[in-house]
Amino acid sequence: MIARVRGRIVSVEPRCIVDVGGVGLELAIPEKDRETLAPVDGETVVHTHLVVREDSLSLFGFLHREDRDLFLKLISVSGVGPKIGLAALAHHSASRLASAIRGGDSVFLSKIQGIGKKTAERVVVELGDKVDAFISTSEPVVTGSKVR
Repeated sequence: MIARVRGRIVSVEPRCIVDVGGVGLELAIPEKDRETLAPVDGETVVHTHLVVREDSLSLFGFLHREDRDLFLKLISVSGVGPKIGLAALAHHSASRLASAIRGGDSVFLSKIQGIGKKTAERVVVELGDKVDAFISTSEPVVTGSKVR
């Protein structure tokens, strides 16, 4: 497994390319991370997860370890693959997503591209008690449309 890479960002569109020792690694990264990154002269650390399929190797990268760790929990749920996991983290922090999962907010989750009502409910049931570590103390727990 490739847990992280450190190197120079060569490009971010359409996929992030990180030069690691002269080798350009292509990573799929969340939209919010893409907006933060820019080709730079200095080194950047990206937390990664390698998905091995019969016909491909795909490297998914995240600027924050918490995002990568929540991504791993999300893709452990039946019906949630790496592309959906990446879409879930495209615009929301790990803390915000974990708050929605912990609070049982399947309506919020079903608004994420690729997640329907049944999958959102499955995520809540399977991960509801496993995401407390991702919720920051400043992030309110959201239940449905109410904050508690």
